[in-house]
Amino acid sequence: MDIREKHGFAYDAHTETDMLKSVGTAIAVTEVRNEVVAPALEALHQDMQAIGDTKVDAVELSEAKSSYAGRFILNLERQSGRADELTRIEVLNLPSDFLDTFMTHVRSVEPDDIQKVSKQFWTPSDATVVVVGDASKIQKSLESIGTFQVIKPQQ
Repeated sequence: MDIREKHGFAYDAHTETDMLKSVGTAIAVTEVRNEVVAPALEALHQDMQAIGDTKVDAVELSEAKSSYAGRFILNLERQSGRADELTRIEVLNLPSDFLDTFMTHVRSVEPDDIQKVSKQFWTPSDATVVVVGDASKIQKSLESIGTFQVIKPQQ
């Protein structure tokens, strides 16, 4: 909401996660105009820091749980969604009752849990930042934030 609504940097700003057997990724994604790349990155950094510093609002968390539960259940109604979840159970060696108990675990998450995990895993200082764009138009503004390496795509 901060990057999209408050600052108007992007139409879309969202996160993506991927759970693997021994690691996982949490990715913040946004597409912004060249002239706001640096302030958008700074806002993202502040938002990431705030997640660990501030407790999630109980009402916001409740709404997020409900939304997640709805998407999870709808996903299981499709054969491909159920197949994806069964594959996840096998690959990640999850308990056989995972599909039956997963939402109970999600619903048990409290604001303190989110803050604790965020401080541990969602820290801006440990983030790898990847910016895709025309380096000639954005590199100078990025230098005000820190050191960046320009990597040209291989042909």
